[in-house]
Amino acid sequence: QSLRFHLAAMWKFVVVIALLVGVVLVALPQPLPVHVDRLSVVNYTTIDNKVYDTEAFQWLGTQGKLLGSTNAVRIPYFTEVMTEFGTGPYLEIGCGGGFVSQALAEAGFNMTGLDMSVRSLHVAREQAEKSSVPSDMLRYIEGSAFELPFPDGYFTGVVVADVLEHFTDLRLVRNEINRVVKPGGVVVFDTIARTLFSAIGIWGVAQEVLNIIPRNSHDWRLFIQPKEIEALFGELKYTMDSTKWYGIEPTPGVQQAIEAVKEMSIVPLIATFSRTNNLMSSYMGHAVKPVSG
Repeated sequence: QSLRFHLAAMWKFVVVIALLVGVVLVALPQPLPVHVDRLSVVNYTTIDNKVYDTEAFQWLGTQGKLLGSTNAVRIPYFTEVMTEFGTGPYLEIGCGGGFVSQALAEAGFNMTGLDMSVRSLHVAREQAEKSSVPSDMLRYIEGSAFELPFPDGYFTGVVVADVLEHFTDLRLVRNEINRVVKPGGVVVFDTIARTLFSAIGIWGVAQEVLNIIPRNSHDWRLFIQPKEIEALFGELKYTMDSTKWYGIEPTPGVQQAIEAVKEMSIVPLIATFSRTNNLMSSYMGHAVKPVSG
């Protein structure tokens, strides 16, 4: 009887999600711009990057915890890559509440986190004080990715986690990253692919319909295809192998499905992630700066 109850409730949940997807499909501007030139300056976005300085985004609430849950996949990957280049120093651009910078500092890397959001930096510093990370291994600075307050070649590498899809001028950010990374250094990143799947699932259902992510915190037109990342850094002769880039996918199990039904919430279904070879949604990769030139 209990199993029949859960199956019936789960069926209702699936129907609700299907209806939501239908609503999103109708709401999406047509045609879906899969051929947007992301290497050009974008002037048409609805994104609101100031949302992180408001109460709409809670770093220590459901939204922050959902974002932080991807660390289970991206931190091991970042660590694998960065270990080949030494312990740093490294810069994280758009560090937000410090989830990635602190995790990498705990893994032994010398980290500097940079963000424009004073409110987010306050959270990051509070969490750092509660951790066991030495103060000389982790620090946070207010600043802009468009004008990094560091000298040329200062960092062993740069981390850009879940941030590239927020920029309207990727080349300007890329140039600043290139300037502060030493020759032979590395850029590690994760971002969101511009596909129908991500437009519906991440932008449409999770953000605009269910408001798990604050509305206008992403604009699906700013999502970035893997080939666009290759082109962006390829212009500066960075070395990349996209066959060794990986997807970050929700992989819920039976327990998460039962929790979703009980709570009538999609959150448990999208809070457990695995590394995959599918780059249709969120994905991660790295690029190596040439030693000379």
